[in-house]
Formats: sequence, structure tokens, C-alpha cells
Amino acid sequence: MTTPDATGVEDEFLTKPLQQLKLVIWGPGASGKTTTLRHLSKSLHPLLCSDRIEISTSEDHTLLSDYLAFHLPLETSTILFHIVATTGQRRLLATRELIATGADGVLFVADSQPDIAAENRRSYEELCAYLATTNRLTPVVVMANKQDLPGCLHPIAVHRHLKAPRKIPIFGTSALYGTNIQQVFQQFIKDVLIQFVAL
Repeated sequence: MTTPDATGVEDEFLTKPLQQLKLVIWGPGASGKTTTLRHLSKSLHPLLCSDRIEISTSEDHTLLSDYLAFHLPLETSTILFHIVATTGQRRLLATRELIATGADGVLFVADSQPDIAAENRRSYEELCAYLATTNRLTPVVVMANKQDLPGCLHPIAVHRHLKAPRKIPIFGTSALYGTNIQQVFQQFIKDVLIQFVAL
């Protein structure tokens, strides 16, 4: 992701109004949520980005959530994005919903392997059910991740399996190699900011 020049950025933070938005990364277990967050943290300027926080099991599965924050200086204000990746483990649905409370946007990370299609659908249905209880218009963007693997489903096929509305954008990605991750977040942040301005 292209970030602004951080020269003098500390002065900008002190003089401009600060707005805070929460972005949530949701998806089935091992779909690439943490890897996506890791790549994003490496692509951001260190003066604009916090240290990444991961709470994982010994098998490197997210136990509670992963967290990253970054500043986006705009002409009239500074936006502080809090990005939280939820755990994908089935038994921790209540934890996901708690972590997602107050989300201003959701990035759904689907695993493009054919044998994971049912898990993608289950996780997406959980997300939709949760969002329906919030009474908020929350932008959603979908990643069809692991496109680097042989035999993976095309992003359009992933979108079809999820039965997601046509208006929800989907991107083919490889979080492992960083393929299209910046493009995904550019679209994601754009959609969230448009909704935020509309409020």
C-alpha cells in the first residue's frame, strides 16, 4: 500500500483532528488472516504503523485476535485505523463476535482450496448473521486467498460458493507472497472511508 511521506508526520498528528476506525479481518481457520496482517505491517511506513500484536497457540493458530494500527494523514484530519484479525476456530464464535463489535468494515479472507469451500461458506454465514444483529451498514470486501496453490478455485467461483451479493468486491490474493494485498486494502479502506463520510 502506498503511504504518505512520514516526514514531519508527528507534527501533523498533533495539529489535525484524530478520527478512529475499526477494521476486522474474519474468515475460517488457517485461511491467511494473520499472514495478511503480517504482510500489511511490513508494507507500511514504520512511523505510521504500530508494532503488530499476535496471540497464538503453539501451532501458530490465532487464539484470540491479532492487532495492528496505522495512521493515515489526510488533508484535514488523521485517521487511526485499528485492524483486528479474529480467530477462525469454530468453537470461538462468541470471541469473534466480541472482537468484531463496533467494526467499521470487515475483510473476509476465504481459502481458495476446493475442499475448504464448505468452511468458507460456514464462516461467511456466521459473519452475515452477526452483521445482521448490529443494525449498521458495514462495508465488506472478500479475499479469495491462496491463489498461489495448484488447483485453487477462481475468485469468481469462491464468490459464487459464498453466495455473496454481487456488490461485494472480491480479489484473488496470495497473502504468503503478498500478491494483491495492497490492492485489497486500498479498496477496503476506500469503501470504509466512503461509508464513514456518509454517516
